[in-house]
Amino acid sequence: MTKKILFTILCLFQLSFGQKIDPNLVIEKIREQFGSINDYTADVSVKVDIEYLKVPDINAKVYFKKPDMIHIESKGFALLPKQGLNFSPDALFEKKFTAIYENDAEIDNQTFHIIKVIPEESERGPSIITLYVNSRHYTIGKIITLGERSGKVEVNLDHKLVDNKYWLPEKVDILLDVGNLRFGRRRQSPKETLSENKTEEKQEGRVTLTYSNYIVNKGIDDKIFEKKENER
Repeated sequence: MTKKILFTILCLFQLSFGQKIDPNLVIEKIREQFGSINDYTADVSVKVDIEYLKVPDINAKVYFKKPDMIHIESKGFALLPKQGLNFSPDALFEKKFTAIYENDAEIDNQTFHIIKVIPEESERGPSIITLYVNSRHYTIGKIITLGERSGKVEVNLDHKLVDNKYWLPEKVDILLDVGNLRFGRRRQSPKETLSENKTEEKQEGRVTLTYSNYIVNKGIDDKIFEKKENER
């Protein structure tokens, strides 16, 4: 899939659906919604459901601080997908992109604006990102990434209101082509095993992250993140 093909698809979407809603304005509202969050900590439990990768359920603590600092603490082992850790819109929109509004969808009695985002440059090759944006509080309910090299990754997010003002994910469900899963990890666990029957066939996996005990905008010392660097 080349950039030329991607932009042809873009033009077809524009002709088919028009620009009833300004997609760039929607993206700006996503940024504004998250903009009041300077830092947070949260507990996270992780369940990995991949046929050939046997790991126990994981409990960890996540630290986030603007603009993009993340630190993970767990007892002896951390196996966490990068797609489910960073909720900042800057992670999605850090590079130049073209955005189009596709249509609206009603899901569970909620209206979502569907926005197509095509990054102008990507280290993993051309890609199309589809966002389902809640029309009331401008959180992202679903992200579907379709890439030439990275395959398909679908991230579903359920949000909750923290401290009556901050919308943050309560559950993140990631469906993906297993061969393209990117993990952030610290060290090998003796409980982690790989099946001897692993094949090169395309396989799907699921990783579910459940967040709780958010503490928002209470300040986090930068030393927390320096410790992460020393552990690498």
